[in-house]
Amino acid sequence: MFIFSLCGYQTIMLLWQTSDINALVQALRRKYTVIAPVQKEITRYSIVGDDDKVMLEQPLYPAKKFFLPLKEELFNFHKNKIKSSEPKIEKRIIILTKCDANALFVLDKILLEKPEDPYYKERRKKTMIIQFSPATRPLNYFGDKMDLIDFCDIKMYNTNGMIVLKPESHFGMKLLHKLKLQRYHTPLEEEETSDELQKKEIKEPNDNIWEREAKKCLSCSSCTTVCPTCCCFEIFDDIELEHSTGARKRDWSSCQQLDFTEVAGGHVFRRDRQLRVKHRILHKFKYFKDRFGMQMCVGCGRCITACPTEINIHEIIKELK
Repeated sequence: MFIFSLCGYQTIMLLWQTSDINALVQALRRKYTVIAPVQKEITRYSIVGDDDKVMLEQPLYPAKKFFLPLKEELFNFHKNKIKSSEPKIEKRIIILTKCDANALFVLDKILLEKPEDPYYKERRKKTMIIQFSPATRPLNYFGDKMDLIDFCDIKMYNTNGMIVLKPESHFGMKLLHKLKLQRYHTPLEEEETSDELQKKEIKEPNDNIWEREAKKCLSCSSCTTVCPTCCCFEIFDDIELEHSTGARKRDWSSCQQLDFTEVAGGHVFRRDRQLRVKHRILHKFKYFKDRFGMQMCVGCGRCITACPTEINIHEIIKELK
């Protein structure tokens, strides 16, 4: 799996002799499938094609679909024979914003803990990460208050009209050597960050805040759809009428839906919308932190942008006690 920094790579930087990110991407495409923000009707993470234009900006929709697809078959069967549907993935490179790279760090915590998700694991181990910070601050972004880490094989800077690549892993170093780039020694400007929200401790019930925000919420699930770390899914069996052929599948799900906590007998544990709003936000900033020592949110701001009633998780978190 292409992750983690190795000692000795922190001071080595290599220069790509152009300011055109598309020239770099096309060079990488000779040996790898490349996923990057591509200009469509809006900018989206997509597999880059011959005529696609790569944009170094944060798309509204995250890259999680390339690791946890919206719809996925887990296995199928015919009579007494079961066949696994584990994905066949070629080696690929994904070019991500810093907050989306951190989202993969979060998803690894969830999906690679025992018991591992083999479908997610197969996609992760075949993917090399190139991380960049957008030149223009994304709408509603607050990742600079989340104390984000560098979680990549190569870190990319756009400085002085040139693209500078810094290896952060053994795999990243090998790739850059193949590109035969020249050394670059000028100090690079890093994004200023704080741990203001990473240190946030939530101890009070805050019921007045949950009640207020629940009155705005439509339970439309826009927030969980665009969130790069929301990875809940439901599993169901799709079986033919004769019961001899079928498949087990999974689809994305959302904790904001009424039936998310429904159990046999029809009981719903979080029927009250206020409880669902509370659960989403506390999962990001308290429950996950209690288990893993870090926030689940990466500060991308997408949920704020996508919310039709302008629920602002950043402002809510600052207000919580």
